[in-house]
Parts: sequence; C-alpha cells; structure tokens
Amino acid sequence: MSETKTASNHVAVSATQEGRDVTLRPLNSAIGPDGLVKYDLLLQDSSDLDHNIEVISSYSDLDPVGKFTQKDLAFYCNAYNMWCLSLACKKLRKTKGTWKGNVGYLDKASMFYFSTVVVAGMKMNLLKLENDIIRKYNDPRIHFAINCASWSCPRLPQRMFEGELLDTQFDERAKKFINRDGGVIVKDGKVSVNPIFKWFKADFEEGGGVIAFINKYIQGEAIDSDAKIAYQDYDWSLNSTKNVKNSK
Repeated sequence: MSETKTASNHVAVSATQEGRDVTLRPLNSAIGPDGLVKYDLLLQDSSDLDHNIEVISSYSDLDPVGKFTQKDLAFYCNAYNMWCLSLACKKLRKTKGTWKGNVGYLDKASMFYFSTVVVAGMKMNLLKLENDIIRKYNDPRIHFAINCASWSCPRLPQRMFEGELLDTQFDERAKKFINRDGGVIVKDGKVSVNPIFKWFKADFEEGGGVIAFINKYIQGEAIDSDAKIAYQDYDWSLNSTKNVKNSK
C-alpha cells in the first residue's frame, strides 16, 4: 500500500501491520522552527521518538530492490534523522547531559560506525545507511535532508519527509541551508561554503558541480562559475538549543 498522510503531519509508513500504530510521529515539541533540538524535552519524554524507532526498525513496506522510489527515500531519510536523535539521547543519558556532541574522533566512531541501528529489519550503522543506501539514490539534496546531530549539519525539519512531497521538501531544505543556515556565505566577493560540499563533491558533479548547484538555490546574485571557494570549519558540537552558539 502506498504512503498516506494522516492527521497532525503523521506519516503512515506501512499499512501491513493491522492493529498497530505504524505512523511516524512529528517531534514538534522538541524540534524548533529553527531546526535545533530541545534535548532536555526528549530526555524527559522520549515516547514519540521511541515509537518512531520501533516503526522504522520493523518497517515492512519497502519497494523491490533497485526500484529507488521517492517513498523509500523519504523513509530512509526519516530513519537516519530519528536514529541520530535516538543515539544522541542515549549518549546524553549515559553522560548525565554532559555530552557535547561528536567533537572527538571516538565520538564520531561511536556514533557513525560502532552503533548498530535497525532499519526495516536490517542491522547496519549510520555510515552504511547514508553511503550505501541513501546516496545510491543519486540526489545531492539528501545532504541537506539528513542531520548528524551536529551544529554545522543542515537543520532538522519539523515535518517528516513524505514520498509524494519529497521533491518540494528537498528543494526547501537545500534553499534553507544555502541561504539561511550558513551553508554558503558570500561576503566582499569571497565565497565560503560548508565542508559538506567538499566531502561529497562528486555527488554534485552530474548537475554541473557545486557552484551550479548553489546557484540553483541561492537568493541574490549568482556566484561566478570560476569563483574561488573557501571551506568553512565544521562544528561537530551538539545541535542543541542550549549550545552556546545559539545565543550569538
């Protein structure tokens, strides 16, 4: 059965398990309009997040291998975001709220490599989910849709991704990151961009390269095709509303 929308922006991800609530619940109380996370609220009540993890883990409505549907891509992006939130909450609980994010090598290795996540019954880590599944859809906009719980990462959307709306939602995420979240800064003729554009440069080549992609979404004057690009430092600290950078 195809994906259907339900009340309150819930996204039905499967209709094959009768008698169970198999919708992904929005986390609007914990994710603000700016895309930052109120982790204290999630730690107080993680019932909706825990429900989402259960639904994602047992999801049984994927399309056949190789079909690459928008419905499945929306599911995988939601799965990545929910699992990152869940793992971040786990680290905060373990450290009694002192964890600062994936700031060190061991933090990154623990989050993305050593932590096991379950997606549609498949055990994997976040690196596999991103690189071996999500990136295989050959849509560079995914880099602005998934969030690794870090300050420099594109902000989390309040609304879950939905297959039938995905193209519009992806465009919105790319435009927001490039114009409002510091993903691209043009000042005094100089251009600096988030390292995401460097790490995943190959993903943008099919569309003409990084500058061509940015110019598709940038508001204001387009960047010259031969402009020299500088890369910003990537801030791995937690994407929390309590991050000191949020007051600047």
